[in-house]
Amino acid sequence: MAERRRNYRDRGKEIDFWFLAHATFLERQELAVVRTQCSQPAAAVISTDPIFIRWLKLRLEFVVMGSFESEALPEGCAES
Repeated sequence: MAERRRNYRDRGKEIDFWFLAHATFLERQELAVVRTQCSQPAAAVISTDPIFIRWLKLRLEFVVMGSFESEALPEGCAES
């Protein structure tokens, strides 16, 4: 993730992903199905770029991929 941030900074690209060490948003009722597929406690990477998420999924183990829409960033995601 640090390498990706550095790459974005070097290219002048705005950060469009966030790492959440404690994915507490998975406790929401509408994400119950996803929660059952995850080991607990769970971490999460959230991005507005589906190509980046697919790239990341191919490089990690124990991954559940999904999507959601929200008017606000999940707790723990800071605007940068």
